[in-house]
Amino acid sequence: MLYLRLVRERVLPVVRELPGFSGYLALTDDDRGEVVVLTFWASEQQMHESEATTMRLRREAAEKVGATALSVERFRVAISELGGVASTKERPDD
Repeated sequence: MLYLRLVRERVLPVVRELPGFSGYLALTDDDRGEVVVLTFWASEQQMHESEATTMRLRREAAEKVGATALSVERFRVAISELGGVASTKERPDD
């Protein structure tokens, strides 16, 4: 998926440098062509401070692939159990 390649090559290198960045998950539904992205931040303040950059990156990535960001929502992590979670093997079309 072109979007995922764009994220790997252009978005993540920038986001990784933002203060408080703690993680990134992209969940895909290939049948529907949809992606749900979750970003994690060390604090709510750092998340808010990152918003100008992340909004710009989201807009640019969506424009490059002809996508639309349907919503942006903010949640607090109540339970975290991600040990051993790994992305599926990269496919040539990703």
